[in-house]
Amino acid sequence: MESYSLRWAKEADLKSIEELLQNSSLPTVGLSLASAQFLLAETKANEIIGVLGAQKSESATLLRSFAVIAPWRSRGVGMALVKTMLNRLQEQNRNVLYLLTETAAAYFEKLGFQFISREEIPQVLLVQSGLDQACPCSSQCMKLEIRSSSKEKLRTYALSQGAHIVGFASTADFAEAPAGFRPTDIMPKAKTVMVLGKALSKGTVLSANKAVYTMQGATIIQELDALAQKVVFHLEEQGALSLAIPADAPYFHWEAERQHGMGILSHRHAAVKAGLGKLGKSSMLLTPKYGNRITLVTILTELELPSDPPYTEILCPDDCRRCLDACPTKALNGQAVVEQKCCRSHVGTVSDRGHELTNCWNCRLACATRF
Repeated sequence: MESYSLRWAKEADLKSIEELLQNSSLPTVGLSLASAQFLLAETKANEIIGVLGAQKSESATLLRSFAVIAPWRSRGVGMALVKTMLNRLQEQNRNVLYLLTETAAAYFEKLGFQFISREEIPQVLLVQSGLDQACPCSSQCMKLEIRSSSKEKLRTYALSQGAHIVGFASTADFAEAPAGFRPTDIMPKAKTVMVLGKALSKGTVLSANKAVYTMQGATIIQELDALAQKVVFHLEEQGALSLAIPADAPYFHWEAERQHGMGILSHRHAAVKAGLGKLGKSSMLLTPKYGNRITLVTILTELELPSDPPYTEILCPDDCRRCLDACPTKALNGQAVVEQKCCRSHVGTVSDRGHELTNCWNCRLACATRF
């Protein structure tokens, strides 16, 4: 699948934005960076495939000009645009948002927008944007009040307790996960998935000593489980029932013949949903700050918090084969899937005194983005 990234529009992009909106049968009036900002989705070939704008007045914001070209619809581009825009507006303390739509009311209703009358939208926003005349009376009007300061407070708390990275995703984002392995299969009333990560040091990854690598990895797992319990009790002190999925949980599903196991929840996939990074061909999570050195733990909570935007930058280039070529058992298929039986045949060993040791971390060591 072709990759794309998000970026903020410049003056030179306005013509391309206008053409995209025209092709999507949307108004093009009031396209100006003087009182609005526009977020673009762009392919590696510099094709603009999606746009979302935010028209600003002194006290309120109007979402506008939301479009994704047909070949890229239903591929997460629109959600990436919306989540990133909402996070930016929240950072700017713009917590009251309005929009008018002819076709996307159901989409925005799922994101928490509520229906209002047209008279409730500040007139200055409509006049500024030119949408007071361009949007027909049949347009549905919606409003969202962002109440997510608790998310940033919770992130800050987790970081202060030792997490290196923290991300959030809605349980609704896991609808395509296999039945039995969704957050709500574990906690039916869970609303938010919180993912915490801690990194191995660079020196540990570069060490040739199996005991160092093994014990540091085990220490981080213990620290993550303890950290997750602190955060769980912190949440419950605020009245939100919560639980932690162990960082190295026992397998819930095991196929003996294939030696293939699945935990009760995939921490790596949860981390992707929470915007912490992307899966590489090795199947490891790749992150912008800590590369592939991250170990994860996941918390489920009934506290409803907005999702973080997905990470869209390229971390695993299409033409890179370093982890595939470094694997001595050829356990990697290049599609972020590990043939576990092959991997298990080589990844572990036992010391003379009977201690289990990690024997191979070639895929982590070979990765161009390990650091």
